[in-house]
Amino acid sequence: MQLLEGRMGNAISSVLRDAKGSNKSRREMEDVLNRLIVLAEVKATTHYQRVSTNPIDEDVLPIDKILRRFHVAHCCVKRDAGAARQAIEQYLGRYLKPEIIEGLTAVIAETLDRLMNSISTKSSSEVTSYAITIGKAGGIGRIDCYLFYYKFQTPDLSSILDNCLVTSLIVSAVSPSKLHFEHLAPLAKAPYSSPLPGESDEKADARLEKIQNMLLAEMQASFRKRSAPL
Repeated sequence: MQLLEGRMGNAISSVLRDAKGSNKSRREMEDVLNRLIVLAEVKATTHYQRVSTNPIDEDVLPIDKILRRFHVAHCCVKRDAGAARQAIEQYLGRYLKPEIIEGLTAVIAETLDRLMNSISTKSSSEVTSYAITIGKAGGIGRIDCYLFYYKFQTPDLSSILDNCLVTSLIVSAVSPSKLHFEHLAPLAKAPYSSPLPGESDEKADARLEKIQNMLLAEMQASFRKRSAPL
């Protein structure tokens, strides 16, 4: 499993490296973190199996081929849209249009905020979602996302390992020939209508409109290519 360093949270390896205390407390922490790694792998495998066999809304946005998958575990996650963008850029920036990266940042920041707010009466919460995407070099795709948020209840652990997040991302190609023009606007609006923190609704609306227009252009280009004489 890949462990992400950076502002979104602390990688498990760095938490172990920087942990202070007795050998016993360090062993206890190492045991907990190792269980978190196993949990992340189990959650990611379950998510992959679900996406590869029965993805959400397959009739509207069917998967043509799964291209890549990532899963990461963070501790000490903060409500920081800049950190979320940094993480998304690291994993997806080379593959997706900048407007898509911005839109994904907004929706993931909003989702993470919702997960953290729902934790008051329980120790964990989770969400599964997907979004239509546009590749950096063109082409329509899909990203499936699973977020599992966990908060330790014991004071000793929560002071060090507060706000743990397991994330699974699956990037897929979509064949435009299997899409319908009337589905493009709703498919874009669902994930990309959210503004970034501090961003005006007008700017978010302009980004959404641009994404919708880019999707339409991709569909039209694909249609022309299929209709061209041999």
